[in-house]
Parts: sequence; C-alpha cells; structure tokens
Amino acid sequence: MKHRWKHPVTLVAAVLVLVGVFSAAAWALPSEASTRGLAGPSVTQVTQVARELSTRKAQAAQAVHRRHEERAEARIAGYLEAVTAHRKANALRMIAHQRAVEARAEAARASLAQAPRAATPAAASPGGGRCGGGLPPCCVMNRESGGNIRAQNPSSSASGKWQFLDSTWNGYGGYSSAAQAPESVQDAKARELWAGGSGASHWGGGC
Repeated sequence: MKHRWKHPVTLVAAVLVLVGVFSAAAWALPSEASTRGLAGPSVTQVTQVARELSTRKAQAAQAVHRRHEERAEARIAGYLEAVTAHRKANALRMIAHQRAVEARAEAARASLAQAPRAATPAAASPGGGRCGGGLPPCCVMNRESGGNIRAQNPSSSASGKWQFLDSTWNGYGGYSSAAQAPESVQDAKARELWAGGSGASHWGGGC
C-alpha cells in the first residue's frame, strides 16, 4: 500500500530532520587528520625518527672508532718512547764503557811512563877468547861468562870474563871491578890466582 505525503509542510519538516541528523553524525565523526593522529605517527615522522636514529648510531660508531684510534696511537707512542729510551740507555752505556776503557788505557800509559825503565843490558863484549895454558881452562871461562869481559853477576859482585868478586879483585890494576878492566888485565889477575891450577878453588875446583 502506498503512503502519500498529504501535506508539503510535513515533507519539508521530515527532510530538515534528516539533514540535521546527518549533520550531527558528520560533526560527531573525527576528521581524517584526527584519525591519523589517534592511529599513530605518520610516515614522515617515522622516517624522520629513523634518520635521527641512524645519524646518532653513525655518530656513536665514529666516536668509538676515534677512541680506538686514539688508544692505538697512544700505544704506538708509548712503544716508540720505550724504544727511544732503551736505545738512549744503550748508547750511554756504550759511551761510559768506551770512556772507562780509554781511562784504563791512559792510566796504563801513565804508569808505564812513570815506571823506571830497566837498564838496557850492555852488549856482550867478547874478549879474545884466551883461555887454557897459564890461564884457567876454557871450560871455566865458558861456564863463568862465555868469554864476555863485561859480564855482571846479578846476585853478587862477581864480574868480568873470569867473574871475580870485588873482594877478590880488590882494585886490581887500578879498576874498582873486573868488568871495568881490559881483558889483558883480567887475564893477568886470573893467571895469578890460577897459579898453574893450585888456585882452582877460586872457581869451584875447575872443570
């Protein structure tokens, strides 16, 4: 059965009521922006936050890298300082050792310079080699001095070709010791003491 609006005024009133209802419903619904705000951050905000986090992470990584580099540089610097100090200490020890060696050498040279020089032994003065006959035998001469008329006994006053003691020589021929006298004078004294062999005791009994 069809209903008919009998009065236009009633129709208009109904339309106005409907419009009011829909308007109220529209005002009651949240806007798109409000809905987005209530639903969560926008894509732009998320992207911005992600970029900030990435930047902070990169900065933190760079800071850690710098700290590692600084520590490595500090270790290298410490190592180089230790090596330098070790080398310097070695150089100082070598210098001190060299100076000590030089000081000892200088002291040795000074000691040698101050020490009295040993008398240079007089060159052998072989005589004519006369022996035997009226003189003591040649074996006595060779045993006593080897024929050196300037021979000097290091442990007694005996000297000369026949090794006369100063007490036995007794200034013979005007010479204080036999070694100072010519060979002929020494032979004369030896011939006198030998006395044909009876004075062999002066030389320990001869050969």
